Amino acid sequence: MARSTFALSLLALAACSPTNNQSDAGLDIPRLTGRVNPISMSPAITFEGTRRFVATLGPALGNDDLTTGRPTTDPASGVVIERTECTRIRCIFVAHIDDTIANRGAGISEPSSAMPVTIRISGTEFDYTAQLNVLPADTADGATMSSMVLTNQAVYSSMTVPAGVTLRANNLDQPVRFAVLGDVRVQGTFDFSGSATRPGAGGSAGGTPPMGDGQGPTPGVGSMAAGGGGGNGTAGTAGMGAGGAMGGAGGGVNTRTVFSGGSGGGAGGAGAGGNGGGAMVLAGFGAVNLEGARFLFGGSPGQGAGGGGAAGSFVLGAPAVEGRFEIDARGGAGGSAGGATGGNGGGGRIRIEAAAPSVTVMGAMAFDGPRFDFSMLPAIVRSPTYTIRGTAKPGLRVRIQGSRLDVTSFTRVVTADASGAFTANVELPDGVTQIQLFDATDPMSLVPSMSGTRVVVSGDASARSILGGAVDVGYIPMTE
Repeated sequence: MARSTFALSLLALAACSPTNNQSDAGLDIPRLTGRVNPISMSPAITFEGTRRFVATLGPALGNDDLTTGRPTTDPASGVVIERTECTRIRCIFVAHIDDTIANRGAGISEPSSAMPVTIRISGTEFDYTAQLNVLPADTADGATMSSMVLTNQAVYSSMTVPAGVTLRANNLDQPVRFAVLGDVRVQGTFDFSGSATRPGAGGSAGGTPPMGDGQGPTPGVGSMAAGGGGGNGTAGTAGMGAGGAMGGAGGGVNTRTVFSGGSGGGAGGAGAGGNGGGAMVLAGFGAVNLEGARFLFGGSPGQGAGGGGAAGSFVLGAPAVEGRFEIDARGGAGGSAGGATGGNGGGGRIRIEAAAPSVTVMGAMAFDGPRFDFSMLPAIVRSPTYTIRGTAKPGLRVRIQGSRLDVTSFTRVVTADASGAFTANVELPDGVTQIQLFDATDPMSLVPSMSGTRVVVSGDASARSILGGAVDVGYIPMTE
């Protein structure tokens, strides 16, 4: 899969971290009094709020020995190093990044806004420093989110939406993607339903009178008799004209692997078709509690004898979800006028990439997308053979892809068994490998899973986008 400018810019920043020439190994380089030497770190950029950041330090200079070295940071930096494994020439460490930077109001921070944090380590002969660039990530709560215009793409360090708060995105034309690196607690409502005046975020408009077709991938057909309902996860129904006259056909099931909002209903004579519901991706990488939360993606009813708009789509990714919550993705009803009735809009599409959620789904086709088994994903290993386990909809084809420094290291395509489980053994390269899962139903249009321990962001400054989730694993050979 092609990688974009923004992803490359992150690597460019990482490449700016001072490096040591491998040819120094074995040379007798004298320690200079008071001198601190630069040491390479990879990767060298991350978001604040990240729960699992894995990076390498090295190589050491000359005959220096890092075996007993332990990287340290300023306690006020928010970088908390949890575990370290070192050989003579290299170290791998795991850290989490606390939220210490004030909110800036940016959906996804630019690499140029990164805050530098110094990482220090000492060998038996030399002292070293490396620079970690920490990207700001705002905290999101009901007050701040409701007082601002919701953005299509945002990376947050945490999210809290209290009971009684309803957040809408009626101003947006594209689906909404939120990645929350820390804890998520939602007790309120996200309402991305289509309304009488416009679709939900990422949904499509209904047809205009007298017989305009709806918009979107699977729209309802307009008719002077009665409009058909838009389709999405389930098909819309056909309209029925006065006296049993055939109305416009309903939109079919949206079989595209990439999720989108609901399609619009067809117009029916003087009545406009209903607007489609919106689409949302919510990826939580920490603890996720949705007790009492409601997510609304319904299509709007047809006007006159117009067809109803189809409901939208929702993707939920998390290591696990606590609490009982509700997803309402019912299509809009067809309108009735003069003995004619528009077709009903189809239900939405729901994909859940989380462990055992207690959820009530209304009106939608729902299935399990690919997700990691987080109980079997150690952050640091000393053997290159690594086993990846996960679950998905039974029979789903899952692509497992590993990359290092933006170069693909391995790919595996497996099929989830009858219980939904899948397993793959891979060989890790030295250093830190980024592992991602993809829905490979359509090999030409892979859909990234939101499951992981950190977010993957792509795109340049004018089109930043949340691509998916990933798990970082560090491999350091026993023989180094």
